[in-house]
Amino acid sequence: MSKLKHARYDFFISWDNPIPANSSKMLSSLKKHGKVKNVSIKTAVTLRVNASASWREIRNTIKLNLNKKNGKAVYVNAKTNKTFQIDAKKCFHWKEVK
Repeated sequence: MSKLKHARYDFFISWDNPIPANSSKMLSSLKKHGKVKNVSIKTAVTLRVNASASWREIRNTIKLNLNKKNGKAVYVNAKTNKTFQIDAKKCFHWKEVK
């Protein structure tokens, strides 16, 4: 139902305060969902999504790798052109940015 139909589009993801601080776990976890490219300062990546990955799995991966007290992240789905953010101070609920 929520599976992505094609592998040829990207998620643009940026985060702050991951665990560990060098983002190694975040990067390795994202690689399970597709090809990570264009890494910038280890807090921003482009993820070319696998056909088998769902947006829910990608969101969960991002959430699990953020600092529980002050982590935050934002991503843009290039297929839908929608932007979402998550913040520890807002109980880790995803919210669409308009």
